[in-house]
Amino acid sequence: MGRLAKRFVHSDCFERAVAAGGSLMVKESIPEHGVSFRVGIFPIEGEDLCCGIFIDISEEEKARKDFLDLKAQMLKRGQEVISRQMQTVQEIARLLGETTAETKVLLVKLMSLYQEEGQ
Repeated sequence: MGRLAKRFVHSDCFERAVAAGGSLMVKESIPEHGVSFRVGIFPIEGEDLCCGIFIDISEEEKARKDFLDLKAQMLKRGQEVISRQMQTVQEIARLLGETTAETKVLLVKLMSLYQEEGQ
C-alpha cells in the first residue's frame, strides 16, 4: 500500500525482522487498544518486501490474565485463612495455659493441705 506497517500495527516487529535479516516470530500487544497478537514475519524471496501473518490472541491473553488474577486472589485468601487459623490456635493455647496454671495452683494448695493434715 506504500505506507509503513507501523501506521497500522503500532509495533516495531517489522523493523526487528529486517534488522535480524530474516524471519521473526513474536507475541506483541497494544495495551491502549486491548489487543494482543502473535505475528510471524518473513521476507519474500526476490523482493524487497516482508510478509506478516497476524493471529489475534486477545481473548486468550484476557483469559490468561483472568486466571492469574484468580490465582493471586486465591493465594491471598489462603494466606488470610492461615493467619486466622494461627490466631485461633494461639488464643486456644493462651486459654489452656491460663486454666492449666489455675489448676496447678489449686492442686498445689490441696496437696499442701493434705501434707499438713498428715503431720
